[in-house]
Amino acid sequence: PENAAALAGMGRVRLGTKKYPEALSLLERAAAKLPDDAALQASLGEAYVKLDRHGDAATAYAAAFKIDPANGNYGLAQAKALRHTKQLEKAEAVLREVAKTDAQTEFVYTELGDVLREEGKLDDALKGYMKALIEHPGDKTAHAGAAEVYELQGNRAKAIDEWSTYIRMDCCSEFSNKVAKPRIGALQAAPADPAP
Repeated sequence: PENAAALAGMGRVRLGTKKYPEALSLLERAAAKLPDDAALQASLGEAYVKLDRHGDAATAYAAAFKIDPANGNYGLAQAKALRHTKQLEKAEAVLREVAKTDAQTEFVYTELGDVLREEGKLDDALKGYMKALIEHPGDKTAHAGAAEVYELQGNRAKAIDEWSTYIRMDCCSEFSNKVAKPRIGALQAAPADPAP
């Protein structure tokens, strides 16, 4: 009952069966015995996320990323948890570190764009989304993020174009039907901008 590997394994099974409080208890016990196990710290972070304990999740993912800095997914997960707790500057710093150490981590530039957009750094956010599309052309969420920025900048034509691209890539998802398509409709129905 006190074997750390067994506790970790049982904790991961409980995560998979959505028994999150049990998973957390088992994973915390395992992590106390194996504090330098990056994958275990990441599983612990996942359990915290499932229980809406994003601050604790950020700490666990930070430990995983410190142990294994070549694994950008750990840093990405840490940044998402930090973003959830509105620690945007810290999230930005972590994402920039991930981009330096593991630039092929999918969604790192999209997440960076989202953080920068929330910080009000719209031009930098747009650069993040464009970098995401260079690295991963199939990243439809980067198109959605770029559309958001163009809307905030008042560039209706480019916003419609980006939302349309998103829909072409993902025509029938819930996000497409409930967010992207209505946004295009609203943008098209809005009165034209006055001529300069």
